[in-house]
Amino acid sequence: MNIRRSITNLPLAPYPAHCELAANDHRFNLELATIYANQCLSEYAEVLHAALDLPKHNVQLDAERSGKSPAIALNLNAALDSDYELIIGVDTVSLTGRDETQMFYGVQTLIQLAQSLGPYLPTLEIRDTARCKYRGLHLDVSRHFYPVDNVKRVLDLMAMHKLNHFHWHLVDDQGWRLEIDAFPDLVKTGSHRPGTVTKHTLDRDNELDNTPHRGFYTKQDIRDIVAYAKARHITVIPEIDLPGHSSALLTAYPVLACHNAPTPPRVQTHFGIFTQVLCNRESTFTFLETLFTELAVLFPGPYVHIGGDEVKKTHWDSCPDCQQVLRDRALSNSEALHGYFIQRVTKILANLNKRAICWDDVLDSDNLDQSVKIMSWLGEEKACDALTRGHDVIMTQSKLYFDFYQSLSIDEPFAIHGHAPLKEVYNYDPLEHSDTIQGVQANVWTEYIDTMPKLEYALLPRLAALAEIAWTPKSQQSWTAFRQRIPALLERYEKLGYHAADSVFVPQFNVLDRGTGYLRVALHSEFPQLPIYFTSDGTRPTEGSSAYQQPLLITEPTLLHAGCFSTDNKPASGVVPLFVFPHHAMGCKVVAKDSALNLIEIDHLNQLTNGLPQQGVRFQHAQWALFEALDSFHIDLDLRTTQTFSTISVGFDGALGRSLYFPVSVTVHGSQNEQDWKVLGQLQPSQPTGRWALSSAEHTYRFLRFSVDNRQTIYSFEDARDIIPPLYVDEITVT
Repeated sequence: MNIRRSITNLPLAPYPAHCELAANDHRFNLELATIYANQCLSEYAEVLHAALDLPKHNVQLDAERSGKSPAIALNLNAALDSDYELIIGVDTVSLTGRDETQMFYGVQTLIQLAQSLGPYLPTLEIRDTARCKYRGLHLDVSRHFYPVDNVKRVLDLMAMHKLNHFHWHLVDDQGWRLEIDAFPDLVKTGSHRPGTVTKHTLDRDNELDNTPHRGFYTKQDIRDIVAYAKARHITVIPEIDLPGHSSALLTAYPVLACHNAPTPPRVQTHFGIFTQVLCNRESTFTFLETLFTELAVLFPGPYVHIGGDEVKKTHWDSCPDCQQVLRDRALSNSEALHGYFIQRVTKILANLNKRAICWDDVLDSDNLDQSVKIMSWLGEEKACDALTRGHDVIMTQSKLYFDFYQSLSIDEPFAIHGHAPLKEVYNYDPLEHSDTIQGVQANVWTEYIDTMPKLEYALLPRLAALAEIAWTPKSQQSWTAFRQRIPALLERYEKLGYHAADSVFVPQFNVLDRGTGYLRVALHSEFPQLPIYFTSDGTRPTEGSSAYQQPLLITEPTLLHAGCFSTDNKPASGVVPLFVFPHHAMGCKVVAKDSALNLIEIDHLNQLTNGLPQQGVRFQHAQWALFEALDSFHIDLDLRTTQTFSTISVGFDGALGRSLYFPVSVTVHGSQNEQDWKVLGQLQPSQPTGRWALSSAEHTYRFLRFSVDNRQTIYSFEDARDIIPPLYVDEITVT
């Protein structure tokens, strides 16, 4: 073939390692093509035939090519240098795989080309090899149950993107979803909860919908899904989360709980981390051995995920049985007891020829078997620690949590929290710390994803970015090139009936600088050809709103909204808000103190004077200072110089999508020397803004102290007791 040049803009995801376009303008006509393959490749010929919608007679098995009609030839070659090779000529398409799995991936590439480019394909050559051995997707079906057909739809998406491991989170506090003959109550009792919290589980005014939520997979369902995955060269990894996240299991079999637990187990209606954990009694491991023996037959893959994450050890610390195990085994503390539990389950699985996978929480124990494969979600340091200790590692960091918001648009579906935009997913390098890392996985937790359209929205197009960082060589990865392919990828998803997000088109605000009485704000889009329109009166922008041309100088409190529009002035994205509030305290130093006026460390205190109140903006933890388990505390503010002011306000709520807790009271003090303090008054709540304010005659001070009274309690479903509510604090304004 006369090769002209490398090409990076074909509508493919993941993009091949090597792709070159011929120097001619010839095209291969798929509509007239006949597929030729050996009998052993009949399965792949049929997949390709169905996807290309060819006449039935256009598949020839174990036959020589006849005539001059266009031909697609499928072949295996174990000596191939790449995983697969796809050569499209004028009258022949040659697809060769190193083995059947690689043949399947080559077929997926050819299908993607046909779906996006139509029946006339350019003459080109692709040689492709996967970057990562493990390319995974995790789906939680406990928080919300997804029927068999939905799971198959997810597997189809995985196959399209050449992902090869399906991590199936089958059990958690909110429901047990797997039929086990030996323990029928697991599904009879554990798969059902009486209702689900309607807002964020930690909101002050959350309620239950009182709608029962139930569902489980029969053994036949499991066999069906495992076989469906196998046909797509996907290994299914079941997760049975232990010893925490066990409320559903313990509701069905409470005998496995620590007997000192103050409340009986129940299938949880809220979300979070609960105190119910499996006890370390010997009978627990006998139960688990029976359970995993039955499970091992259903899942022929080499791995079983056993969780090990977020284990509250409160019950263990006072449980006579657990403390006896700790003494008998000469274990130093509850972390070592956690390691012992994982060690016992790991041995059960090893006897069944299965290898355990755990979340990296288990690394807090120093008695962990080296055979345990680690999924690292708690940060890069944990992954490095696991590598140092000799564990195989799979990266699944928060940038790859697909239940997080894709943008900060007001139009995004409600999410648990967090921000994992497409660009951050694409720019993440799972092998940054070591080439020995096994691979990468994205996680979808479904606390607030309760329908298939919402699930598809969460997955797409981020799944394409995940696929590319897992498959394409790092040297070939380019956000600029990937971004150019996004419209074609979205068009293909739409043609296939998937609900993909358009969040990548949402513009972004950027504060360029701050000064006395002003902020200068810029707007940016990943697609500069799309015009941005904005408003400054809190309304939604339209094609008649102001067109963004240059950075905005903001000198008074302003709620901005911006959105991208297509070239024919139709909305091309959701709308993103930014509340800008220049004031005297902007950029000033803030410190936190406990009730005894001792300094305490609180994350994100600098956000309290950045001039960006979070009123009407998507809730993001990093924009708020969180005070936990404190019945009173102080926030001290240094205005740098003596200032004259008449209005002070502090935000405690008002973020889009959340209902945060309010304090009992906030008293404001002023001082010139940080020694002598005068009471200026109490802040008064202002609904529905969530801000508390004090307006009075003018005051002149350099230092301000906000004394917060939080002497109140709320019931915590996670801790099963009354606790002091967490207080999130937003911008302190002084004008």
